[in-house]
Amino acid sequence: MRRFRYGRRETEESMRISDYLAVDRTIMANERTLLAYIRTSVGLLIAGLALIRFFHQTHFDVYQISGFLALLVALSIMIFGIRDFIHMRRVYKDLVDHDEKTGGNEHPANDTL
Repeated sequence: MRRFRYGRRETEESMRISDYLAVDRTIMANERTLLAYIRTSVGLLIAGLALIRFFHQTHFDVYQISGFLALLVALSIMIFGIRDFIHMRRVYKDLVDHDEKTGGNEHPANDTL
C-alpha cells in the first residue's frame, strides 16, 4: 500500500511503525481513562462520606440516604472502570500478539502490555 503524505511517499515499514505508535497511544489513553474513573469514584466517595458524617442524626434523613447512594455509585464506577480497563487491555494485547504471529515487526513496547 502506497500513500503520499506531505509530498513524499511513505513505505509500508513506516506505516507499520505508525500503527504501533497508534496502539501505544491507545494503551495510554486506556490508562488515562482508568485514572479518570478512579478520580470520579474517589470524589463521590468523599462526598458520600461527608454527607453521612456531617449530617449524622438519630434517624435517616435525605442527606444520609444521598450519602449512601453516593457511596454505592462510587463503588459501581470503580468496578466498572477496572473491568473496562482489564477488558480493553486484553483486546490490545491480543491485537499486538496477533500481529507478531502473522509476521509483523518487533516492537519494544510490546513488553509493557
